[in-house]
Amino acid sequence: MKSLPFQVKLNATTGGESREYSFKSTHGIDSAESVKPEEVLLLKGTDLESTSAVLNVDSRIGAVGCVLGDEVSAGRLMMTESRARQSLVSEFNRRKNSVENAEVMLTSDLKEDLLRKYDVATYVPRVSDPDHVIRQKIFEISEVLRDNSQLYIASDKSTMSKFEGFLEQFGNIQERVQGDYRLLEVDNPESPRNDGFLQTKMVSHSMKGVEAEFKVIEGFFSARQMNAVEMLGREVESNGDEKLLDLSSGFGGAGVFASLLEDVNPVFVDRNNYMKDIVAENCRKNSVENYNIYTEDGAENFDTAAFDLILYRVMSQDDKKLIQNDLENCRRILKSDGEILVCHKRDSKVPSYLKMLFDDVEVKRREVNYQVSACVK
Repeated sequence: MKSLPFQVKLNATTGGESREYSFKSTHGIDSAESVKPEEVLLLKGTDLESTSAVLNVDSRIGAVGCVLGDEVSAGRLMMTESRARQSLVSEFNRRKNSVENAEVMLTSDLKEDLLRKYDVATYVPRVSDPDHVIRQKIFEISEVLRDNSQLYIASDKSTMSKFEGFLEQFGNIQERVQGDYRLLEVDNPESPRNDGFLQTKMVSHSMKGVEAEFKVIEGFFSARQMNAVEMLGREVESNGDEKLLDLSSGFGGAGVFASLLEDVNPVFVDRNNYMKDIVAENCRKNSVENYNIYTEDGAENFDTAAFDLILYRVMSQDDKKLIQNDLENCRRILKSDGEILVCHKRDSKVPSYLKMLFDDVEVKRREVNYQVSACVK
């Protein structure tokens, strides 16, 4: 992979000997994609010497996995990452630090890929992730742990205070503090299995005389999401039987309306794996046929020139590098003369990113703080 500009160094004692670890990254140490030394060292304090199987969730640059991998002398450590780019960075750093008993897996669904085979799990939440995403990740981790296992979560005090009550549903909690950082240990976590943090409701919406009904997640759905669906859906024009990508699809509203209004074949992509069932139900409920749903790391896994039309809703919390990467891949997977419609905040840098990739950028629709920008390849 191409040169990584940032380097993070960390000293830790392993097997009674001090060792310096070095990690390369596309992001600086203060980025949400990195981890803080305090978080790594808090997790380093866990006793893993006799543990046979350790899971490190959201590995990012691989710092936690590499340091803990040296501790797991009697077993194996699995680093998982839901973002393709970061999984490559983790693997690069694993090799760079010669951590032999660890491996890296790219997965967006822990329950589907990992089963119940881990004794210990470690997790440092991304500060850029919405609260419901972090809760869902904790829920999934509890589902892949064996009986008599431990879950360790480390982050700054502010982040951990938001989830302490939620974690109490899974088991007894012990705490360790280091400066402004906290480690919470959940002993033998058991999934509460109530999905209370993913309660759903039904909403209806009409566009161009067509009525549709959608299942959405309470606490996550907002009127702003439906406004984005409306803004994108009204700009879709198709000759019929064309292939459309609804990227960052959420509950699938834009793709569903595009199918109902323009008879396209939609492909839905969202990074949150629990949206897959919701989108599928919304397609069935609204009689949408010939659709596909993926939980992917953006658009990078699709073939070149695969789509006639792309709808992309830029999330306000998305990292700018993530947005740039998505747009670059969107251009690659668009067919010649294909069109991309992007709904974004009016004061964002999305138009400048688009101008670097496309000859012309046209503003199709403006409403309050948002607009739809359109480009033809």
